[in-house]
Amino acid sequence: MESCRGGAKDLETKFIPLVEHHMRKIQSVPEAKRTARQVQRLRELEQTKQHFEECMGCFKDIGQGSIPPYEWQKRFQMVTGGKDPVAVMRRLQKITENASDL
Repeated sequence: MESCRGGAKDLETKFIPLVEHHMRKIQSVPEAKRTARQVQRLRELEQTKQHFEECMGCFKDIGQGSIPPYEWQKRFQMVTGGKDPVAVMRRLQKITENASDL
């Protein structure tokens, strides 16, 4: 429960804003002048943002006790592709470490 509460906060205050920052950089280039790589990267960033938002919603629900404990594991794994909270936190840490590569 505590991992989810912390994960939701990190997604909301660090990771989603980081993704949005990189999206804005690409979006500042007029559509007609974007390279194929930029278009692809923007699409990837949009998908990443959507996934982070889904995870954040799940994490918040679990962290706030909005869903019954017996549903936590099922819902968490559904949103994260079968991962447990510790694996997701490790992944977020790796993303933070590699943020310059976004």
